[in-house]
Amino acid sequence: MQQELNSYNQKYHQNRLSPVLSFDEIEQGKIDGKVGLTNKSTYPIVDLQKEIEKAKKAFQLGYYYVFVDNKQVNDLEDEVVLNDNTIVSFLRLTPLAGG
Repeated sequence: MQQELNSYNQKYHQNRLSPVLSFDEIEQGKIDGKVGLTNKSTYPIVDLQKEIEKAKKAFQLGYYYVFVDNKQVNDLEDEVVLNDNTIVSFLRLTPLAGG
């Protein structure tokens, strides 16, 4: 997980200025009503510990389910055995409008 966060942070902070806009950025700017260079330095640095706490809270609130080899994990303290063939799935729940 730390490697993923390092990659994310580096991607958005290494090349902070874009000298030109891509076609897609121009089209998105038209939709948004403003075409211009984005100041990528405003992207926040992601903190691993804060992200872990947010993930724990979301799990506890039932915003997503975790399955290990098709068996639901119901508690963060549940012990799971992982091996090379283990399949871990995350199911994020999205409320329906009007429901």
